[in-house]
Amino acid sequence: MDYIKNSIICRCKQPFIIAFFVLYTLFILSQLKEIKYYPFENESDLVSVGDLGDIEYIYKDLSSDDIKEIVLNDVEEKINNSATSPNTKKMLEDIKEQLEVKGIDEVKEYYEQTDHYLLIDSLISNAKYQYKTVDDANASVMKENSNYGYQIDVQKKFITYSQAILAFILLPYVYFFVHDNHNPQIEEARRITNTRKIKFYIYDLLVIIIPCVIYTYIFGLVLNVYSFMKYKNAGYDIHYCYTYPRYLTIFIPTLLMCVAILVFLYRLFGENFAATIPVYLAWVILNITPKAFSIPKIIYRLIVIQRLDDIQTSIYKYSFAQRIIVLLVAIIVFTVGYNCKRGRRKTL
Repeated sequence: MDYIKNSIICRCKQPFIIAFFVLYTLFILSQLKEIKYYPFENESDLVSVGDLGDIEYIYKDLSSDDIKEIVLNDVEEKINNSATSPNTKKMLEDIKEQLEVKGIDEVKEYYEQTDHYLLIDSLISNAKYQYKTVDDANASVMKENSNYGYQIDVQKKFITYSQAILAFILLPYVYFFVHDNHNPQIEEARRITNTRKIKFYIYDLLVIIIPCVIYTYIFGLVLNVYSFMKYKNAGYDIHYCYTYPRYLTIFIPTLLMCVAILVFLYRLFGENFAATIPVYLAWVILNITPKAFSIPKIIYRLIVIQRLDDIQTSIYKYSFAQRIIVLLVAIIVFTVGYNCKRGRRKTL
C-alpha cells in the first residue's frame, strides 16, 4: 500500500494533474451556476435562473384558459397603448375577435399561414412563461424534493456533468499516468517491493482511479453541503440528502468503465496512445448523444454514462442491477487489458 500512497503523492504534485482537477472544477462550476440562486430571495433570482434555463420551479403551471386570458389582457393593453402603430392595432383587434370565440390552440392554428402568426406566437409564448412569486417558487422546490431543497438537483446535475466532462478529459489524464510510470521514484519503489507484475498492474490502476474518486466525491459533497447550508441559514426546515448512494451506484461504475476502456485500448494498440483516441472518443460521443445515431436498440446496452435528467429513460431504463453489470464488465475489460500484453516488460 505504500507504493500506491507514494505514487499518488508523487503524481498529484505534478502541475499537469493539478491543472486537470482545476479544469474539471471550472467545467462543473460553469454548469451549476444556478446553485447560488437557491433558495430564491427576490424576483431577480427567478429571472437569473430562467435565463440559465433552469425553469422547473419558477414558472406558473397554466391551463389553456389561463394562457388565453393572459393573451387577451395583453392584446387589449397593446390596443389601448397610444404607441402601438395603426397596422399593429388592426392585427391585434383581429386576434382579439378570434380569441373571444376560439381556444388558444385554435387561434394559433388559424393564423399559422398568415402575417399574424409571428405576433400571436410571441403573445402566447410570453403568456406561457409567467414567474411565480418568490415564496411560491421556493415552496415548489421544497415540495417537489420532499424538503431536501435543491440538494437532489445538485447531485443529479453534478453526477451527470461529471460523467460527461471526465469521459473526455480522462484521455490526457490517463495518458499522463501511463507514461509517468518510469518516474525514478516509482521505479525505485517497484524495485524495493519486488511485487509481481499483476499486482503492479492493479496498483497502477488504483493510482489512476483513487485521486479521481476522492476529489470528485469531496467536490460533490462540498456543493451539496453548500446548498444545504444556504437553505438552513435561510430558516427552512430542510433535511440533509446524503451524496454517496447516487455517487457509488452511478458515477463510480461509469468512471471505472471509462478508465478500463482507455487502458484496454492503450494495451491493444501496442501502447500507441494516439491510436486509442478516435476509438475512445467515438464511444464517448455515442454515450453522450445516443439519439444522434441510427443504431439498433441492442447497441444502447453499451451506453454507461447515465443521465439523471430523464432524457435517456426513453432509450434505456437504468437499474441498480445494470450498474452492477457495468462494474463487472469494467473488471473484465481491465483483466483482458492486462492479458493482451501480459508478455511485455512494462507495467500499465
